[in-house]
This record gives sequence, C-alpha cells and structure tokens, in this order.
Amino acid sequence: MAKPFYKQGKYAVTFRGEQGFSETQSGNTQFFLRFDVTHIAVGEEWEAVPNSYTRTYYRVINANTAEFAVEDLMALGYTGDSFKQLDPRWPEPFMFEGQSVMICNHESWGNGEPKESWTPARERAGSAKAVELIDSKKLKQLDMLFGKAFKGEKIGSPAPPKASGPVLPARGSTAGLPLKADELPLTSQPRQKPEPTLPPQGIDPATGYANEPAQPPASVYGPAEIDDDDIPF
Repeated sequence: MAKPFYKQGKYAVTFRGEQGFSETQSGNTQFFLRFDVTHIAVGEEWEAVPNSYTRTYYRVINANTAEFAVEDLMALGYTGDSFKQLDPRWPEPFMFEGQSVMICNHESWGNGEPKESWTPARERAGSAKAVELIDSKKLKQLDMLFGKAFKGEKIGSPAPPKASGPVLPARGSTAGLPLKADELPLTSQPRQKPEPTLPPQGIDPATGYANEPAQPPASVYGPAEIDDDDIPF
C-alpha cells in the first residue's frame, strides 16, 4: 500500500460537490465528503501544493460519534438541523461548496500501515470559549473604587461617608452656638454719652459753707447766661 502523499499539516481544499451517506463493512452509517487539495499552510502564508489530488472526509455516525459529527459539519459550514438535509437526493439538500480548511494526519489501523486521515480544522473544545461581558454599571463602580490607580495613587480603604447634617459642638462646648444679648462684644453696642453729675446741695461739714451746685462747663452746656447785674460799668 502506498505511503501517505501529503505530509501532516493544514490544507486549503475545494469541495467537489460529491457527498452523501454510505455503510461501512461493520454496518455503521458514515457520511463522506470529497474535495481537492489545493494549498498548504506555511507559517501565516498559503503555498500551492505541487500536485492537487482528490481526498475524502469520512465520519461514522453512531451513539458515540454523533456529537463529534455535528461539530465537524458545523465547522465545515453546515447550517441545517438534520442529517437528511445532507443527502443529495433530498428535495432541497445542503451541498458543501467553495473552499474550506482541512487537517491532514497520519494514522495507522488494520494492517498497521499509516494512512492519511482528514478532519475539519476547528478549535478544540474549551480553547475558544465565548466571553460574557460585564454590565457597564459595574465598570463605573470599578472606576469609583480603583480608578485612582491610574493617577499613581495607592488603593486604600474607602473614605468614610460625609455627614449630611450640621456638625454639633462637643458636649460642654459653646463653640458655634449663638451668643446671648448680654454676651455681645462691646464694639457691637452703641457707645452712650455719660450724663454729668452734680454734687448734692447742703452744708459741707468740712468747711461749714453752703454747698451750692457748680455751674456745668461751657463745653457741655454752652456759655452761661449774663444778666444786667453782671455787666460792669
């Protein structure tokens, strides 16, 4: 038996429009799909193969392989929801067309001779899980809690909430309380002009003379009145 022609690797293929279901020697149902090998992946580039040959993809479908078969078909671009739609005899069958990517491996079974084994190129289970994005409100909360790290500030305990009501003075303290009327500073009260006081009338025991009321100063009451007896002639 001939050795594998294509080396192991990733290949670009073109479907030939030949597909359907057949039966294996052990009586299992299998799906087959024929394609032409056109290019091989070399790094990030595609290089044309020196010889383009037709190859066939086989997938046995039973209780142990049905789920893997569906994954393969979806990786190849199948959008139906049943196996019968892949039968070319169906009124409106799904036919694989255009190009796709297949993987060539070398496996040994039966007589032990290595053979080419072709499978669809798809991500392994769990290697490309969908990521669920968090709610935008949580992002705002994230910035409120830790956004200051972008400014070079250290992340510490959250600051205590600010008091919403008025700040009361400590017990026993009068700071901040309104003053009473008698506690107002003197500068806040209008300064009253003192009234002059006169000595009481009567006999001064020290001198024995009558204590007559003194005349108020002119600066306070103005000039004293002058009568005719006070004019000298």
